[in-house]
Amino acid sequence: MRRGHNKEDRFDPEEAGKNNITDRRAKKVKQQEYQKQKFNILKDNWGRWKQHSRTLIGSFMARMKPRVLTLGQS
Repeated sequence: MRRGHNKEDRFDPEEAGKNNITDRRAKKVKQQEYQKQKFNILKDNWGRWKQHSRTLIGSFMARMKPRVLTLGQS
């Protein structure tokens, strides 16, 4: 919404703190911290899934070879 050209609308001391550059920086820092936390949670979940998955080639756990019975073993 565009403000009018009245003198009283040009400067509002209550809103002066909202447009302060330090407030914008603080908000940006908070957003970055939240994104890092979110990324770390996703990364941990991926690591746990990868650790317990036997279908991945690069998995943490060793693959189990399929056991095939021969005529002498049965």
